Amino acid sequence: MTLRGFLQGVLEVRATGPVEVFLSHAAKEGLFLSLPTRSDDLTLQFSVSPKTYRKLRFPARRAGVRLHLLRKRGLPFLLRPVRHRFGLWSGLFVALLFLFMSTAFLWTVEIEGVTPATAARIRETLSDHGLHPGALQNRQDAEHLRRMLLMEIDCLDFAAVNLYGSRAVVVATEADPIPESEYPEIAMPADLVAGKDGYLLETRIHRGEQLIFPGAAVRAGEIIASHLVHGIVPGTKEFSGVVRHEHAHGVVLARTYGQISMVMPKEVLQKVHDGREFTQNRFFFAERPIFFSSGYGFSTPECDKIEKRLDLSLPGGNQLPITRRTMTHRPYRLIPGTVSREEALVCMESYLKEHLVSSATDGRLEEFQATLTEEEALWRLDAEYFMTEDIGKVVTLTLTP
Repeated sequence: MTLRGFLQGVLEVRATGPVEVFLSHAAKEGLFLSLPTRSDDLTLQFSVSPKTYRKLRFPARRAGVRLHLLRKRGLPFLLRPVRHRFGLWSGLFVALLFLFMSTAFLWTVEIEGVTPATAARIRETLSDHGLHPGALQNRQDAEHLRRMLLMEIDCLDFAAVNLYGSRAVVVATEADPIPESEYPEIAMPADLVAGKDGYLLETRIHRGEQLIFPGAAVRAGEIIASHLVHGIVPGTKEFSGVVRHEHAHGVVLARTYGQISMVMPKEVLQKVHDGREFTQNRFFFAERPIFFSSGYGFSTPECDKIEKRLDLSLPGGNQLPITRRTMTHRPYRLIPGTVSREEALVCMESYLKEHLVSSATDGRLEEFQATLTEEEALWRLDAEYFMTEDIGKVVTLTLTP
């Protein structure tokens, strides 16, 4: 069956009777049958369109031939059972209308040619200027967006924004990193001083003239590597009299000592969940809410809220401008409780150790001795510690003529 035959429909017909007379009358009416097949002298089978079949009725009556429909094929006969289903056609119309309207929005933003970290910065910058999934296409200016990328992201050497229908493709190239010697702060003279009191364990001075060596105790502010570097006569240990200024830097590992304290109330409010859990789903189109869901009311105002976000996408990976957000509410009550001695000791020790390590540079906690005391309404923890950390601190100088 040809495409034209499928669209207009095809009827398989069998004619019985004086078929020669029937063919003569049909020819006089300008109706010609394509590839008819004769089973016997009084039977003829052929295929015609519904329009031609209606015109063949008059020649058939004149010739005394009976026409029998054997089979109906084609699109009109496939749609006939559902042509009176108003809901189906309304849904199809709404779906086509939605598909047509969605072509006016950007569905995906693709970034090529850069590292994932730079791609994230580009995506954030474009979103600030209105280019994101769900944005209208006719409001995008590719040249303006390209200039904004080059102005706001210093590491880009080239950028181009291309709009292909509902898809935006950003092609960018990162500039080569600037050599260390070209940084202005590296060119300024600086001393490497001790940031804390400690005992030097190891030093790795990359630039500058080292004044204090491992095995010595230092005070905060003492110069470990100076910006003044004296020249040495080749083959000797004598100074040549030449002095140059450098930006001293390096690694200074030292053993440090300190004391730290922390207090915690004995009476605290504790959460007790009542076992209920409520989930609310909301959908957003282009970051705008679709209002067909209602919120929950709670007898208690205190709730733990856990929000999850899901960006919907097509099977091929193209992101849709539709977002689903699930908010889970877990009501709880606050009741007074007492912190035991063991709980207070474990909690405060863990917090202080984490604080000491996170606040130090390359720090390792070597020793930690704590004493827990009880006051009127508080638990008090006093601790002494030894750490190994990098205490080097670069202090930039300003030279006057």
